[in-house]
Amino acid sequence: MMNLKYKVCDPSGNITILVTDEVSKEKRIEVADELLKLEPTAQQVGFISKGNEFCDIELNMAGGEFCGNATLSTAVLYNQQNAAKDTVRVKVSGVSEIVDVKITNSNNIFTATAKMPMPDEYYEKFMTFRGKEYKTFFVKFDSMVHLVMVDKLAKEDIETAIKEWNKEIPCSALGIMSYDEESDTLTPAVLSNNGTFFCYESSCASGTTALAIYLAERDNCNIEREIKEPGGVLKINSKPGGYVRLTNTIMIRE
Repeated sequence: MMNLKYKVCDPSGNITILVTDEVSKEKRIEVADELLKLEPTAQQVGFISKGNEFCDIELNMAGGEFCGNATLSTAVLYNQQNAAKDTVRVKVSGVSEIVDVKITNSNNIFTATAKMPMPDEYYEKFMTFRGKEYKTFFVKFDSMVHLVMVDKLAKEDIETAIKEWNKEIPCSALGIMSYDEESDTLTPAVLSNNGTFFCYESSCASGTTALAIYLAERDNCNIEREIKEPGGVLKINSKPGGYVRLTNTIMIRE
């Protein structure tokens, strides 16, 4: 397994390992767990393979979920190898539609912009933790779910709560998105790899997408904001009805 070829990508601190060798679906979580130990700064693992007549490249996350930052990173990796291709079509696990990613490059710092896939559903949902109800905004992308916290949950409770809530909401990856509107700051926490790996992510594109949907639906208007996250700033443009265009900066480690 140690002989596997992979690249380490940095989308605003959400360090992502992209494996370029073929790995069977049954082995991906096992391989991902080993790579996360080998690369201790990494927060997620995806597996890329060649495209076809419908897409330029394909990405499958270890748990089969959708991941926005890994999608953007995959497009950047393809652009590096095919510089003339400034719009990359990516087929991603967890969603049915192809994601078109627009790439620009300035001194090997890449800017990637994409219209995020529409979620399957989104609505207000109350979650209970230690006898207290918390209002959340539930956003489901096939096998991945994000809970945007409308009511604040104490940071020391997040890991315990997300593991409890994953039993109520079975999915390959569950995110708790804690948002401070006064400072436009988002703190993402994600339980991934089918409940085996928890971390506070430095940035989360799919979680930021969930936040963008929440804000547009709540205010019933178009939203344009720069969302500050621990590893950097993600730009969102969203409209009621689930439309979100997201921009992030990405570096590929040599």
